[in-house]
Amino acid sequence: MNGRTIGISAALAALLIGAWPGPARATNESQAAILALLYRPGAREMALGGAGVAGAKGSVASYYNPALLSWQTAKDGVTYPRGLSTTYYKILQSFGFNDMYYMYVPTMFSVRDWGQFSVNVMYLSLGEQTRTNEKGDILGTFYTYTLAFGLTYSAKISEKASAGVSAKWFYDHLADQGQGFEKGKPSGTGFAIDAGLIYHWSNRLMFGMALRNYGPNVQYIDANQASPTPVNFNLGTSWKVIDTDYNDITFVGDLYKPLVQDYRKAWYLAPLRGWVDEDVYRIDNLGTADEVVHRSLIREEGRQIDVHAGLEYAYSDYVAVRTGWYRDWDGERNWLTFGAGFRLGISSTSLLMDFAYVHSLSGGADPNDGQQVYSVGITF
Repeated sequence: MNGRTIGISAALAALLIGAWPGPARATNESQAAILALLYRPGAREMALGGAGVAGAKGSVASYYNPALLSWQTAKDGVTYPRGLSTTYYKILQSFGFNDMYYMYVPTMFSVRDWGQFSVNVMYLSLGEQTRTNEKGDILGTFYTYTLAFGLTYSAKISEKASAGVSAKWFYDHLADQGQGFEKGKPSGTGFAIDAGLIYHWSNRLMFGMALRNYGPNVQYIDANQASPTPVNFNLGTSWKVIDTDYNDITFVGDLYKPLVQDYRKAWYLAPLRGWVDEDVYRIDNLGTADEVVHRSLIREEGRQIDVHAGLEYAYSDYVAVRTGWYRDWDGERNWLTFGAGFRLGISSTSLLMDFAYVHSLSGGADPNDGQQVYSVGITF
């Protein structure tokens, strides 16, 4: 895919996660680096509106809430199954950019007397870019991508509660070299952690919370302008509304709040400052003076809270149909999601196949309208 610049690709990719400036102003996440960490894996969870803090299943649970690994079960009484899965989707499918895609490959396994673990790999490709000089002459091509590795640990801290933590290392490759007189390579490495809690109220009701992507600023070419990680806080619930031998209906719902702050502030205070840093917004007028507009703190912080919710109907744990709602006010995303899943049992092994489809209520104006997500997994 030749003839595209890195700026165009980055802009289009950021539209997927609501991190690019909208018609009025930029979202909170637009200040962050490593936006690939915000892409959501799991076709089942995507079909449920992106919800999963208390309801994600299988090895992909380590992404949504590391504490969830302690509550994964399989058919026939296997309490802590081993598992491997993969998620794949083209991030701008409607544009036909086949070399821009997302992949996530998590595992899960248990260690006796220790707890549950997951090792996972994430890869985001933004495709081939064309390098030009200041005159517009083509100098060659390069690839833009992000690669991340993660390790998750979870253990029960009581009969009804569990805790978990994930550590992730990432490499963000924007280009092979700087533009013009820039020195150094426009790529960054770093690490971040996730931490979560789960409370298992009953066999039908669970609550969860997770802090994700908490880590130091990421340096590219200019150390004085290092970018923050896309840290965020999440609350979620999973409620099995109907639970019978053959028919189950489950509701899942999440609230997502970005906590990204200006790179010039102490990164380790982001989980605190991120709740109260939107009371003033500066607007540059076309005239000679700037205008400072004071906004309602509660209103502006509230606009940053995204809602993810979904319903799943499952028949005998072998086939499921799903639908969900994904609402991001400041990123101006409003989606309905749909999907289905199948489970094929072979002896003590289960093969899982899931599919999700995104329908934007904004229609063709949303580049994610018609997005398709695929997942395949195995538990044993």
